[in-house]
Formats: sequence, C-alpha cells, structure tokens
Amino acid sequence: MKKSTQIALKEVSRLVCGVAIPVRWKSLNPLPGQGERKSSSRGPNGYELDSRQPYEPGDDPRQIDWVAYAQGDEDAELLTIHNTEPRDIPVKLIVNVSRSMFFGADSVDKIRLAAECVGAMVRSAEKTEDRVEVITHSETRIEVRVGPSMPKTAFIPAIVSVLEAPEDAPLIKGKSGLIEALRALPSKRSLVFLVSDFINLSDEEKVAIKRAASAHDVICAVTRDDRERELPPGTGFRTLEDVTTGQRKTIWLSATTRAQFAQNAAAKLAELLKFFRDARCEWRVFYTSQRELAIPEMLMLFTLHRQ
Repeated sequence: MKKSTQIALKEVSRLVCGVAIPVRWKSLNPLPGQGERKSSSRGPNGYELDSRQPYEPGDDPRQIDWVAYAQGDEDAELLTIHNTEPRDIPVKLIVNVSRSMFFGADSVDKIRLAAECVGAMVRSAEKTEDRVEVITHSETRIEVRVGPSMPKTAFIPAIVSVLEAPEDAPLIKGKSGLIEALRALPSKRSLVFLVSDFINLSDEEKVAIKRAASAHDVICAVTRDDRERELPPGTGFRTLEDVTTGQRKTIWLSATTRAQFAQNAAAKLAELLKFFRDARCEWRVFYTSQRELAIPEMLMLFTLHRQ
C-alpha cells in the first residue's frame, strides 16, 4: 500500500460514519413496517430461525434440535428447527475510477471524494450486517472486485481499491466498464450504489442503468468539481484540457463565455437528474469544494431512503 494511501485511509476512517438504511422490500412480511430489516437470530448455515415445532414421524431427523433436547430433563420433547431463508440484502458498490475521476481541487479530487462516499456506504451496511461487494471500473473494463464480504472485512480493501486505482487504464474501443460492472450484478434484488461523475454517459450506458434500476434498488452518488460548472476568473485566452481524452481547446475568457459555460453545465446536470428520475434512481450530487457536507448529506439520503 502506498504511503499516500495509508495517510488518506486514516483520514477517511476518521471522517466517515454510517446509518442503517431502511429498505422496505427486504421483509418477508407482506405488510412490512417502516424500515423493517432482518432478524438477528440465526439458524444453521446462516438461515434465520423461524420456530421450533414438536417432532412428528416423517420429519427430517437433521432438523431435530439435539442441543435443546440434551439440555432438557428426561421428559424433554423432541423439537425440530424450522428456518426461513436469509433476508440479508446484497449491497453492491460500483465505483467509477476512470481518468475523469482524478480531476479536482488540490486538497481533494473526485476520486478521494468517491472513496469517502464508499466508506460511508460500507459503514452503513455494517449497521445491518449486510454483505458488501465493491466493483471498480475504468472507462472500458472492470478493474478490481472486493468481496462479497462482511462490511468490517471489506472496509479497508474497498477504500484502497478506489484510492489506488490506475490513472492510465487502457482504453478498449467499443467497451464500457460501467456496463461490464452492471452485468456483474446478481439476479437477486440488491441495494446498488453507483459512485461516479456520470459525465458523458452513452445511450448504451443509460439503458444499462435503467435495466439495473428495474431489477435493483439503485442509489447514485454524483461526484463533481466546481471547475466542471464554472470557468476560472479573468479575461483573455485560456487553454483547457480534457482529462479523459487529453484534447486541448483554447477559448476566450469573458463574462459572456463564463455565463454560457455555467448555463451549459447546469443544463447537462439537469438532464442527468431527469434521467435518474425517469430511471427511478435516487441520487445526491457532491462537489469537492463542499466536501465537509458530503457525508452528512449522504447519511440523510440513507435515512430517508424508501423503496
């Protein structure tokens, strides 16, 4: 692990916390209560203990509660254990670690903000003991998979997989890392977090997100930098570089060009948020300049989450 990663990991661990995320569809009850979640009583093989019933001829002997029988008196009744399938929610974090995510202010870039978001998500899963899997992806491929594992085990590897993502992952024509990551989701309904700047989504990627949202509970954490919504002050020629393609463009800075740039950025963000609404995804937008607000706002989103 890099020295810089160790320092960042300590700070992320200090900053982040979590809250239980209410998920209504988790319960087996046809009329679930608000925020109802799984029982903490477990049977064998991780199944949840439902009840114990008197043994009857024909019952599977493997279901007999021999421990309870051994602890009883000589008149103790044979009981069989009845379990229900586990109701743990699979929690999946799909994190964009492409070139555009390494853009940001000197103090914190979007990839660091994404790592802090991931930390809060894992800490929140820890509150309800839901297993976590983290999938990082670059522009055209999956980079790292962590888990599925319990949140305490997954926390450090999850943060490191984001902080130590390669900044120069190879580009493969016709491939999308986001689509590949979404294809890796299980068929079982899951709580899915997408952490990305969501810049320049292709039509195919939008279709993949909509498809995922129809099968899973999807929450999008949008990480952005102020320089993506406003041009620097001053007047005169300024050369800008696209961090993804490396292409450069020289523009004339003025009040007019700044206003037009801000208007275009706001329109693109509004279009993105409309897409999230249409796809039935929940979302929050986090800016690197407002880093101190990111965790509280995310925890508020989790607390109010209903699906």
